Amino acid sequence: MGITPDTVERLARLSCLSLTERERESMAAELEELVDCMKVLTALDGGEGAATPAAPDGLREDLPIPSMDRAELLASAPAHDGESYLVPRTVG
Repeated sequence: MGITPDTVERLARLSCLSLTERERESMAAELEELVDCMKVLTALDGGEGAATPAAPDGLREDLPIPSMDRAELLASAPAHDGESYLVPRTVG
């Protein structure tokens, strides 16, 4: 990929970091090593289009369901205003 100290400098500016020349060179080498590691992991994983494993048994599909009745929920509240629970103020 060829990460250079100039590339690191652009990234540092975007991140609002100030790096010395020595830090830019060191960071370029470290980022290049990380990119190489990611290439190896991608190859081991089967690439970007690799199929994801099926969900383990016991998990269900996440489906939307209707909410509970608001009046029924508020009936058990110690205090409410008809729409929401009322709680004591804790922050001044």
